[in-house]
Parts: sequence; C-alpha cells; structure tokens
Amino acid sequence: MITTVGGKVIARCENGLVTLRSWSPAQGFQADDVERGPAQRARVEFETEEDEVKVEVHCAADGSPVHRVQT
Repeated sequence: MITTVGGKVIARCENGLVTLRSWSPAQGFQADDVERGPAQRARVEFETEEDEVKVEVHCAADGSPVHRVQT
C-alpha cells in the first residue's frame, strides 16, 4: 500500500504492467485524473482546492510496484 498525505493507493504488477487496484482519497481530498492501467505507468491525483498530490507507479525489474509522489 502506498500512503500519502492525499490518500492511499494499492497497485499490482503483472507481466511487466502495473494496475491500480484501488485508491482512496484522504479526508478533504478527491481523486482526479486516474490512469488505472494496466500500462507501463499508472497514476492518480489527489486534490483539494489548495493542494495536489500526484502518485505515479511503475513496475521494477523484479516485478514489484515502485511509486513516485509529487506534491
């Protein structure tokens, strides 16, 4: 599970492609611009009127999800 100030994401890698299995915005945030996959990269944005948290996930060579968070 990937936990950020904007919310939580569960991702899974299969055959080199990542899929966002679920995402849940934190209180006061909403999910936007979801690219669920399966794809090389998947992403979701959690946002309020003042803040934005972008979560991008891809698969590592060992088949595990790797994420990057941008605020």
